[in-house]
Amino acid sequence: MIKKPLIRLEIERSWTKFLKDTLVTNTNCQPFDKEKNMANNLLRTVRQHTTDFTDDEGAACNRITLTAKEASDLIWLLMTYIFINSDSLFRTGDSGG
Repeated sequence: MIKKPLIRLEIERSWTKFLKDTLVTNTNCQPFDKEKNMANNLLRTVRQHTTDFTDDEGAACNRITLTAKEASDLIWLLMTYIFINSDSLFRTGDSGG
């Protein structure tokens, strides 16, 4: 059996929560079944393959282990999330005009 290369994403715990929330949103709000399923599978992977650690500066962090395909899917879902929510994410606070 060929061993797949693994990618380790190391992020602060607050970013892990954001990542999970984004995947939940994708699962619930994606207009396409393919992306909904992708988000659901990734959410399960993130929940199963996340370990806690403390970085050199004492911050609480998580290490998420993904395959290259899962990492690629994650990037795609984050990009579609940004695109779908671009109006609310990049609003400058101006009332217009």
